[in-house]
Parts: sequence; structure tokens; C-alpha cells
Amino acid sequence: VHVTGVGKPEHVARYAASVFCSVGTPATFLHATETLHGSLGQVHPRDIVIAISNSGSTDELLSTATAIREQGAQLIAITGNKDSSLAQLADLVIHVPVPNEGGGLGLAPRISVLGEVFVLAGLSVALELAHGLTVEEYSRWHRAGAIGEAARRLAETRTTSRRA
Repeated sequence: VHVTGVGKPEHVARYAASVFCSVGTPATFLHATETLHGSLGQVHPRDIVIAISNSGSTDELLSTATAIREQGAQLIAITGNKDSSLAQLADLVIHVPVPNEGGGLGLAPRISVLGEVFVLAGLSVALELAHGLTVEEYSRWHRAGAIGEAARRLAETRTTSRRA
């Protein structure tokens, strides 16, 4: 799985790739502009690319999406505009409509980013369940930090209770 976006959705894409990996789905962040300058080589015909764009009309992302389709990969669009050019290119559209971004001008991506993160976090749960992720696997992948420590404790507690 590759995840891409331009502007604020780029940050969302980086988060999504990271969380997918942490629950057992190998994923990379795919830089939309770099894709057009050679990074398309990391995308193979059987891959899935998730493209994030609230408008679905960002020029750089549309060029990238077209190249991804020509490469033979599957394209999932996460967009606030189900009739957008990006949606037309996609194999699957996840529609995340946002009537107003909030703030004084209502222009800066706020609510759309929250919607994109929410959808991708939900997808990570579905992938975790589909993978059948165990706490033992999770603890092996999270070797440091508070989450890693909590996972190791949980794994040890489960191991101890199975022995009893």
C-alpha cells in the first residue's frame, strides 16, 4: 500500500502509512511530485495507492493518479468531492464531505483533515483485524516507547495467564 497527497493531505498520508505499518500492513508514503520524477518505480501493478485530496482536483495529485493508473496499480481516492477528477480516476472512492472547514475564512484545511484522518484510522482498524494482529506481533514491532512497553506488558500478562 502506498499513500499520497499534496499539501495538508501529504501530512495525513505520512500518518496513514505509518499507522498501517504499525498494525501489520506494509505501507509507504508516496510523494506525489517525486512520483512524476522517478519514484513511480516503487509502485507495482498489484499495489494499492490511496490518494487523499479534499477537492479531488489538485493538479499534481491528478498527474500522479494518472501515472499510477497507467502503472496498473489500484487507486483508492479519499475525497470530499465524489464527482471530482480524482474520483473519476479511482477504482474506489471514499467520500468524506466537508461543508465548512471552520475558522474565520473557512479555507484552511481543518475539518477535511480530521475527516481524512478519521477514515484512515478506521481503515487501519479494519486492516489490523483482517491481519489478525496479535499483541505479541505488535510488541515485536514496537520495541521502544510507552506503547511498546504497554504492548510487552500485555503480551506477558496473556502468556502468564495461558500458563496458569
